[in-house]
Amino acid sequence: MLLVDKEHIKVFLIDLFFFVTALIITLSDGATLPIIGYALIILSIYMIIKTRRTKYLFILILIVSIINISIGINDFVQMGKGISAWQSSKLRNTEYDILSAKSVLLFISVVNFFINGKCCEDDNQYNIDDYSFDWGSNKVISYVGLVALYVLLLYAIRHEILLRFLGTYVSVSNPIYEYSVVIFVLVWLYSKDLKAVRIFHLIYAFLFSIAFLLIGDRSSVSMYVLAVLLMATAKYHKIKPIRIIIFIIIGILGVNLIGLIRDNPVNSLSEIVGGLIDRAFYLDTASWAYYSGITIIAAGINSTNVGQLFLSFIESIFGMSNQFSNMPEYARSQSSLYYNLGGGFFASYFYAWLGILGVIISAAIVGYIINRIFNRTSRLAIYYQQLLIVFVIRWYVYTPLCFFRSIFVVGSLAYFVCKTINDTMIRNTNR
Repeated sequence: MLLVDKEHIKVFLIDLFFFVTALIITLSDGATLPIIGYALIILSIYMIIKTRRTKYLFILILIVSIINISIGINDFVQMGKGISAWQSSKLRNTEYDILSAKSVLLFISVVNFFINGKCCEDDNQYNIDDYSFDWGSNKVISYVGLVALYVLLLYAIRHEILLRFLGTYVSVSNPIYEYSVVIFVLVWLYSKDLKAVRIFHLIYAFLFSIAFLLIGDRSSVSMYVLAVLLMATAKYHKIKPIRIIIFIIIGILGVNLIGLIRDNPVNSLSEIVGGLIDRAFYLDTASWAYYSGITIIAAGINSTNVGQLFLSFIESIFGMSNQFSNMPEYARSQSSLYYNLGGGFFASYFYAWLGILGVIISAAIVGYIINRIFNRTSRLAIYYQQLLIVFVIRWYVYTPLCFFRSIFVVGSLAYFVCKTINDTMIRNTNR
């Protein structure tokens, strides 16, 4: 017991060191992008090592850390080398760039601080497939959910794919596709012994991914790729971290390959290989979203309606939207300098609304929630673990609205509706 306590103390002191360091850098007027970048890269590597004994938490932290390492190298240390010319002529290498970088470092240091040593011990999480057995095979939930998914797919083909296929890429912002992933997860959990449902379930994921890859929307595809990854790992209580790392690296190469072909048509295999080597750890999705975060911070700092902007965000969590609800669009409407392609890192929003204090408070909330959920093995906790991982790219890189609304409002509502239906059917059967 004493050894365990000493280990927890050691982790606590290391976490405290990273937080204090990040806070000092954030408050320093002399901090440069390379300094922030090296600090972010080191912290990200530490978080990967810290969570290596877990399974689902490790997957979550690994994805976040790879994103951070990518922008740490390309956007911070190399100061945006090789990025689009229109970004260089606007807000790159400005004070807003520094503030955005600081917000990312401070945010992740606080999140790391709240993920305590107990949460990072040898994986004590239950096998998700065992839980799907406990949830039972509910035909009503499975069949209705499956039909809903295919209806949404037809809707997406008509309203997203066909309209964008011959045009330029615009980030898909319709939240209905995020909600569809909630249905996808619940159909899986309630279809333990329904082989036909699970076959069409996987076919749907494949068709959805192909359809959205045609318009280059890799963030939407990532949700289903991660969901399938969780399904594939569900039968294993422990998975060697190196296997997950290899899978993620293959995923990065796939993402970069799609981006390479989309941006610059290639004529030979050598051009493809050369392009992938040049990109290395560069993730254009993360880099472009980071730049969007810069514009969000610039728009927030220079706005006279910052209170209204934050209030609109709170209202939008519960489905009430107005002209202030979408921060990337609001930024674009304020100045040609704030042009962006959508998205924005989680921390950028709260820095724009509430400054450094907003970053710390929001990170504390996220870190506390992650720590609580991944320290639990209840049915609901397992469900939330799945959603946090499946949506991680959306909520961390694109919008915090996904974290609060898609996971904890829509996700919770869908969970309790399905639970009520299942419990009612069980009671009626047992009468």
